[in-house]
Amino acid sequence: MSMKNTKHTLGSWSHYITGGKHYIGVKRHIPQSILYDDVPVAVLIQDEREGIIPEANARIIAAAPDMLEALKQLEKHYTLLGTTGEFYEKIKSIIHKAQGQE
Repeated sequence: MSMKNTKHTLGSWSHYITGGKHYIGVKRHIPQSILYDDVPVAVLIQDEREGIIPEANARIIAAAPDMLEALKQLEKHYTLLGTTGEFYEKIKSIIHKAQGQE
């Protein structure tokens, strides 16, 4: 798969704790039911020596798909207005980075 076609697991993502581990999950509908469960996308570890804080990291990672979508909408708005400049370029750079196109 080329970097241009890189995809990610669609959100909304959630953060939950099971067995003392922090997980990033995506809601999945359980077939033939009205229930949903969280399917793990990532597990975060804690290493006190490195100052890794899994709960804070999990929250920001879980919000990433929503933030990417908001940036895409903002870029579209700026493009329609013909706006350019440092902030616009930063938005495009972040979108490209998230999509593996940097």
